[in-house]
Amino acid sequence: PAQETVFSQRRSLVDKLKAANAPTVYVGFMPSTLQRSDAFYWATRYWQVANHITEASKVIFTFIPEEDPHTLRNNIRTQQYKWLYVPPTMAVIAQENGYTPVAYFTRPYETVFVVPASNTAAPGVLTGKRVGYLNGRLDEYFAPYFLETALKSKARLIPSGSGDYNTLFNQLKTQKLDAVAASKDSAKAWVEKNNPDQWKILDGFGSVPSATFLVHSSVSNADYEKISKAIFSVPASAVAAAGIKMKDGEQVFAPYARDQLAWMRLA
Repeated sequence: PAQETVFSQRRSLVDKLKAANAPTVYVGFMPSTLQRSDAFYWATRYWQVANHITEASKVIFTFIPEEDPHTLRNNIRTQQYKWLYVPPTMAVIAQENGYTPVAYFTRPYETVFVVPASNTAAPGVLTGKRVGYLNGRLDEYFAPYFLETALKSKARLIPSGSGDYNTLFNQLKTQKLDAVAASKDSAKAWVEKNNPDQWKILDGFGSVPSATFLVHSSVSNADYEKISKAIFSVPASAVAAAGIKMKDGEQVFAPYARDQLAWMRLA
């Protein structure tokens, strides 16, 4: 099975590097889902990236998953990790606590609004309307911010704890909601399968990296160069097993060169 291959590769790499007295680098990390902990999920989605960075850097690069956002936030503030791989909400906190962005995952996150096709993007278009969003997603931050700043709308925001965009989209179809705030990828996929002529996606408000690697200021230049080089060399095949579609040769992680977290900080 695929997970056994990844497990054995991991054991082999770690044993070899431990024999060579290689250091271990613990990476504070928040999974993209807080509900999954089975071995297959972890092996396919994250270990292949860790294995590549470990092999390329000759450092035992180890993700330390933290499912409780409050615990991770406190650990970041007390600077418990040398490296982080976290979503934008945690990355902006890390920037205030001794961490510098190094690389970002090249699949951005953008909150959009799905509305009936008769709607426009005119100012005030969603004033008084019922706008659903999922608790715990970035939409929780971006929906109210973009409604106020971009669409100039005082909407009635309705949170959902379902964890499933389809629940919100079904409420949109049955007119229990007037709009849904969702990730652009999820919105496009749903519209394409549900009478595209009936729906419109209001977008273009701003995006952020869906995940960012950050390094603590205490890390030496030599270690920084070695590990960052390995991160930039992660191949598309390392994330393909997680269901992330990338073209051959497409860069998975790119250098953080400007304030790509600006929208998150504002929201």
